[in-house]
Amino acid sequence: MSLHPCFRCKCIKDKSQFRPDPSGRTRINSSCWDCDRESKEKERKQNSLRSKEWFRKKKEKIKFHKKQHQKYEVSMTQLTLVQQKQQQIDYLKGLAKIAADSKQYANTSEAALLNLMLSANDLGISPLKALNGGFYIVNGKVCMSTAMMADRIRKEGHSIKITAMTKDKCIITATRKDNGDSLNLEYTMEDASLAGLNNSPTWKKYPKNMLYNRCMSQVARILFPDVVGNSYSEEERFDIQGVSPEKRPLEDADAEMVIETPVVEEKLTEEQMAKLDFMLLDLDDRKAEDFICKRAGISSIYDLSPEKFDGVVTYLEKLLKKKTEEMNDDKRAV
Repeated sequence: MSLHPCFRCKCIKDKSQFRPDPSGRTRINSSCWDCDRESKEKERKQNSLRSKEWFRKKKEKIKFHKKQHQKYEVSMTQLTLVQQKQQQIDYLKGLAKIAADSKQYANTSEAALLNLMLSANDLGISPLKALNGGFYIVNGKVCMSTAMMADRIRKEGHSIKITAMTKDKCIITATRKDNGDSLNLEYTMEDASLAGLNNSPTWKKYPKNMLYNRCMSQVARILFPDVVGNSYSEEERFDIQGVSPEKRPLEDADAEMVIETPVVEEKLTEEQMAKLDFMLLDLDDRKAEDFICKRAGISSIYDLSPEKFDGVVTYLEKLLKKKTEEMNDDKRAV
């Protein structure tokens, strides 16, 4: 039995307990099998710990970058929203300037028109629809026509039913689509008398319409504030202004709004422009183009009206035919 000392644990064991070298001999500075196993197990555990630590740091790094990316996305979204809002304000400013320059809105400044369109935009109303009647700003309060109120409420899917509309009273029954809340509101001539409204010329001439306006505006504010906000009817704007019923002007409740539609000039299509380009290129005669512009009273051939297009094409075809014949005559002469 041959003994040998262990390099690690310093114990003396039989040589069979040691790892031999390639020559089959036991190294002097070698460790026994038990120490080898312990060393490898310790190394494995250390490697495992290193791997776990590496994965932990990797996860933290990924988590950190993910948070940074989310913050970046949120900031970019907010920036986009701000840019969109600014573009919308710039667009409304442009409309307000055009409306003020048109002189169709007398005694209304550009700032007042912009305020009107911004208020309408918050309620989801088209700026042009707000400009052309049915929407007002009086002493900082929004006034809306009852027709526009009913239109917006019904567009949201809610129900409005007029159960009675006479000279003495108006009854409206309304129901919300989302939660089923309903309201049955009655506005009578007695209510108008208590408020001192029946002395107004408009109330005397159109009692049914005035009762409906008061009833509808109250229904809209009570049951549908999310749709119309805290809006008042057109007739209620005099209450806000403090105008007494006797001094209120007579207004036609059935008057229709007249909107002037601008005349849009027709222009040539791209195909027609391309045809003119090719014909003028083949003709290669600047005088012909100048002659056409002068006769048509335009600065450029592309400003030609579609009605005159066929006549110009016929004229250019004649010139091209004449040019071709002259070229053929020259060839024969040569």
